[in-house]
Amino acid sequence: AQGILIPVGGSCTISLNVTGTTNSTKTNSVTIASANGGVGNTAMATVTVALPPVIAKGFVAATIPLQGSTTLSFTVSNPNSAIALAGVGFTDTLPSGLVVSTPNGLTGSCGGGTITATAGSGSVSLSGATLATSASCTFSVSVTGTTAGVQNNSVQVTSTTGGSGNTATASVTVVAPPTISKMFGATSVPLNGTTSLTFTLGNPSLTVPLSGVGFTDTLPAGLVVANPNGVSAMFCGSGTVTATAGSSTITVSGASIAVNGLCIVSVNVAGTQAGSWLNTTGNITSTEGGTGGTASATLVVVAPPMIAKAFGTSTIALNGTTSLLFTLTNPVANTAPEMGVAFTDTFPAGLVVATPSGGASTCADANIMAVPGSNQVIAQGILIPVGGSCTISLNV
Repeated sequence: AQGILIPVGGSCTISLNVTGTTNSTKTNSVTIASANGGVGNTAMATVTVALPPVIAKGFVAATIPLQGSTTLSFTVSNPNSAIALAGVGFTDTLPSGLVVSTPNGLTGSCGGGTITATAGSGSVSLSGATLATSASCTFSVSVTGTTAGVQNNSVQVTSTTGGSGNTATASVTVVAPPTISKMFGATSVPLNGTTSLTFTLGNPSLTVPLSGVGFTDTLPAGLVVANPNGVSAMFCGSGTVTATAGSSTITVSGASIAVNGLCIVSVNVAGTQAGSWLNTTGNITSTEGGTGGTASATLVVVAPPMIAKAFGTSTIALNGTTSLLFTLTNPVANTAPEMGVAFTDTFPAGLVVATPSGGASTCADANIMAVPGSNQVIAQGILIPVGGSCTISLNV
């Protein structure tokens, strides 16, 4: 500064901003002089330049199942060997796929500061901490993965003494559980008939393969594993399928599914009791993705129709005529209509269809052939509703 005029009894000020480029205590001195007063005094001032705090963070596990938890640790350090830091703090806003666990699992402390980690919330914060020279502190909380995918988490630390410090970043991958669906090869089978039962297991993750995949399917009372069991497994790694013929349990264990891949398991089952059988698996599980859902499918087992017949009288004269009545019934145990019911009745020698035949039927969709003078009745295409019966009659 030069050429300044200070009036009698007066004073003036000059101010400017300075930046600390290295950390330490800086002492600054200046001597004043004037043209008519000569050399004056020397003024001194001191400022301490402090390095900001340093933060590091990390998840204990690299991957967690969806709705699973892991520990998130923070370490805050004072890099200054001669300067304490005050007002140390940060706010860590978790990514949308992570929340603070319930309970929060908070352990540790940090320089007397206040740690806030509300269970179920999306942030962890530290405020008002003090760190002595070259000191550090560590604390941790539990976090839970609520959305599948790679969860990247960053936070910057600050202090009133040293200003803003570095930004620390850590990542954890939240792995969705495997999916499962199932279907029978047919919607219905005859009593003691067989069909396939296929399970499709999926890995929805785009980054993490699944291992230890498994489930147990307990068949309902009307179904058993067929003999032979027809077991097959595709794209399931070294997984094991247990399905003993005649048993009611199918188990898959130790399967592996590639990223965004499928594992397909098929077993033959037999219907041993008439009825509509809803089959629901147990929950599917995996090592990386935890526990997933179940799958359901229904198979209808149909008992065969029943037939009864009776002549109108037990005795007729030679060339005499009587009625012949057929009664067709859908068994009570069935939950499905009998479709395409058919029979052929060939008479013994000495009986023929009368002329006229006098044929009549209460059976839906019946196609009946009973030619007068022939020795045979053929019925086809009949529909018998659930719990129902119908009749066909003619003269012989």
